[in-house]
Amino acid sequence: MARKTPLKKQAETSATTIGGKLGLVANAVLKPAGASLDELIKLTGWQPHTIRAALTRLRPRGIDARPTTVDGRKAFRAVGVEG
Repeated sequence: MARKTPLKKQAETSATTIGGKLGLVANAVLKPAGASLDELIKLTGWQPHTIRAALTRLRPRGIDARPTTVDGRKAFRAVGVEG
């Protein structure tokens, strides 16, 4: 069965429906520049291990955030987001 909604659009829709701090994390990693671990810690007030666990909780919701280097800084960014 073919997917009716493109993956990027589906991830954006998923991020808008995720509430609370997990939604903040989702929106941050969906930006073209992504978000560094320090930025996510400041955004949520969570410990680094909690941030990493939250990133794994995004995967079943269609947002696959992976560590990457963006403009010379290490950041988590959703796969498929161009920037």
